[in-house]
Amino acid sequence: SPLALQPAPGGRDNAKVVTKATFQDLSLPHEDGNFFLHPSAILGSFLIRTSNPLECDAQSLEEAESEVLSDEAIRIEIDQTLTRLAANTAYFASKDTSSAVNTFLKRK
Repeated sequence: SPLALQPAPGGRDNAKVVTKATFQDLSLPHEDGNFFLHPSAILGSFLIRTSNPLECDAQSLEEAESEVLSDEAIRIEIDQTLTRLAANTAYFASKDTSSAVNTFLKRK
């Protein structure tokens, strides 16, 4: 819902974020402390390439070039996170967790 979006702190006028609390409510916690959206909750994503900007002034071009470097660092971090997530998913898929679930349920 668009109502979940808040202005990004220090961001551009059109920069929006979802608060941490809202994101945690909509996602699943992971053992490493991160939260991941279930694939069914993701409607789409955008990759905006700032390396091929439209005509602009020198300051805007400098800002875009800085964002290119930041985008590359974020892309690398996302790739590493996805690799770890795939490894964790494969690990847990190979385990029989029924006894752990039963132990948890008995505590309730």
